[in-house]
Amino acid sequence: MLVANAGVQNSAVTKFIASTGFGVTAFQMFFFAVFAFAAALAFDLVSHTYPLVDQDRGIDVTAQPTVEACHLLDEVKKGQAFAILQCTC
Repeated sequence: MLVANAGVQNSAVTKFIASTGFGVTAFQMFFFAVFAFAAALAFDLVSHTYPLVDQDRGIDVTAQPTVEACHLLDEVKKGQAFAILQCTC
């Protein structure tokens, strides 16, 4: 944030922003939205490298959409598994 604010105070950067047709505030909002999206993509790529099985405790973690997870749980016998369904919006 400080780097972006310092950059906006530079006259060359301000002229560039003006040439895009955006105001400084709108440009900063767009910049940070793109930055947040890039950070989310990077996190997604890194998260796929995490193992989904805990070998030490015999825990099997399955990441699926809710409907598929519910169908999977229908096939499990009572007392055979413990599950936590989490939906993140």
